[in-house]
Amino acid sequence: MVVFRNQSAGAIVLESAPRCVYFWAEVGPKGSYIKLPSPCNKGLAGRGERNAEGRSGKTMVRLSKKVEYGLIAIGYIATKPAGELVTAKEIADAYGIPYEMLAKVLQKLTKAGLILSVQGVRGGYALARKPADIPVATIINALEGTTPMIAQCMSEGPESCGVFATCTIKSPLTKVQANIERAFSAMTLSEIV
Repeated sequence: MVVFRNQSAGAIVLESAPRCVYFWAEVGPKGSYIKLPSPCNKGLAGRGERNAEGRSGKTMVRLSKKVEYGLIAIGYIATKPAGELVTAKEIADAYGIPYEMLAKVLQKLTKAGLILSVQGVRGGYALARKPADIPVATIINALEGTTPMIAQCMSEGPESCGVFATCTIKSPLTKVQANIERAFSAMTLSEIV
């Protein structure tokens, strides 16, 4: 298991286990974190989870399955020696990811220039760049087009929120969102493999 703490942004802690990627977001005083959903902790959205200090918190950001599978797949590819090809089937089998969805994710990562695709019987995928040159934000944006938002009004606009005009938490949530975006931009693929 690798634990990553992004000191420059101060907002995200990442744990990478053999089949999982966990993100912890700092939500309050230093050391107050919430665990964000991943394939390994299904069903936690909206339920109280214990943070690093043992306090409960609510899940705020949900990474899509596309992003989760993309991070897992590109992380797996990054662990291979330069030039070694990895097949979609190998990744799907290793992590229990649906092959069809993984193929679409790998296609998007290829189109974004993050991985190379080699066709043919001995084909597969390899990194297009060094892991240290691939920010996690670039992977997320290649798959989703944007960073996950922590509030409905941030993702769908003010008109989607019935209390937007009188909301007292817009400013703090905007700061948390900025920290999440900064952390994803500062964190590279080399730090999660």
